[in-house]
Amino acid sequence: MKRNAFYMFLGGLLVFAGHVASSVFTQDARGQGGADSQHIDHLTCRSIDVIGADGQRRVSIAAGAEGGMLAVWDSGSSVAALMAADDEGGVISVHGARGEAVEGAEGRQGAKNQVVLKATTASSRLWLLGPDGGRRIALDANALGGDMSFYDTQEKARATLLVLPEGVEFALRARDETKRAVVAVTPNDAGAVQTFHPEGERSGSMPDF
Repeated sequence: MKRNAFYMFLGGLLVFAGHVASSVFTQDARGQGGADSQHIDHLTCRSIDVIGADGQRRVSIAAGAEGGMLAVWDSGSSVAALMAADDEGGVISVHGARGEAVEGAEGRQGAKNQVVLKATTASSRLWLLGPDGGRRIALDANALGGDMSFYDTQEKARATLLVLPEGVEFALRARDETKRAVVAVTPNDAGAVQTFHPEGERSGSMPDF
């Protein structure tokens, strides 16, 4: 569920960028080839495309009803970096270089490395993704505290760190994401270490309780 919501968020982000870049033009102003450079004290517009020597988009700046965005494009006309903002907050996404087709956990083809930073009024989140497009590290900060999760190549959480007002917990997890070992600071500021059988039953603890 979390993984699907994550990719829906990324997909929606790119759709938003394409919508803004393609729909906000009110006038297409192009300079003449070979024209001299001009100085403009003030320019008002809703969209700007910066074109490279090959005629392809390299940088796009646009504003729409939802907010604004800045996109940097690679030589394959794909978004390499994106910064967008609306009333809910802002997002920064950086994509790695286009590589060979990669079979990910769900057979995704041609996925890219990515770094995604999202900030809203409720929380701040940072995702680091691997070559297959799957999560490797996720950080989250909110009003109650923060957490960090490390994932394997199947996007299963294998280690999690949770910090809340009532305590701290570091958990090591099996391939099915169930806890196998936990180091914690309890609400009374005491320390505890626990281990668990694959069946889920606790196999040991310190102190003994």
